[in-house]
Amino acid sequence: MDEVLSDSFGLVHGNGTRQTKKEWIDMMERMDIIYHTEKTGYLAITPNGKTAQVIGQTLLDVTSTAHPRQPFNLQQTLTAEEVNGEWKFIKSLCKIL
Repeated sequence: MDEVLSDSFGLVHGNGTRQTKKEWIDMMERMDIIYHTEKTGYLAITPNGKTAQVIGQTLLDVTSTAHPRQPFNLQQTLTAEEVNGEWKFIKSLCKIL
């Protein structure tokens, strides 16, 4: 994750919680959130010069300190940007479906 996310990456979870790249990665490393499985049902990538939007609809099986293990139908809208020939995700907005 560290390699594909820009240092300025920001994540907005489906419940409205906002996290930085470091906070989100630290949470996964501490196992405060565990993504057990995912199944993507829809994926669209729209390039626009040096940026791109990626929209995915996914069924996630997740455990976190906030809730017991359960499935979530999630739509994630990611924005990517090319800098010096490398693509990095700069933000993510998640919505529970």
